[in-house]
Amino acid sequence: MDVEFKAKVQQRIESYLDAIESSGEFVVEQAPLVAQEYINWVFWQSTIYVCVFAVASVATIVPAVVISWKMWQREKKDVIEKGLPPLSPFPVAVGVILSFIFLVPLVTNLMSATKAVVAPRVVLLEQIKELLP
Repeated sequence: MDVEFKAKVQQRIESYLDAIESSGEFVVEQAPLVAQEYINWVFWQSTIYVCVFAVASVATIVPAVVISWKMWQREKKDVIEKGLPPLSPFPVAVGVILSFIFLVPLVTNLMSATKAVVAPRVVLLEQIKELLP
C-alpha cells in the first residue's frame, strides 16, 4: 500500500506540475495580446474623455459669447453715446473661467491618449509600477 500511495501522490504532483506549466504557457502566450488591449483601452478611454470635456468646454463658452453679443447689441448705444462702461464682456469672462474647469482634464486626457500612441511601453511600465507594492 505504501508503494501504491507514493505512486498516486507522484502522479498527482505530476498532474499539478503539468497544469502549472500549461497555465504558464497560456500566460506567456496571452501577455502581448493583453498588453495591446490595455494600450487600446487607455487610448480610447482618453479619447472619449477628450471629446466629452471638449463638448463641455464649448458648451460653456458658446452661450457666454451669445449672451455677451446680445448684451452688446442692447447696450451699444448707451456705451457709445453716454460713455458708460460696457457690461457685455462679463459673460464671456465667466464662460472662459468656467471652461478652464473642463480644459484641464481635457489636456490631461489628451496627453494620456498621445502617450498610448507614441509610447505604449511607458504606459505599461507605469501601470506595472502602480500595481507593485
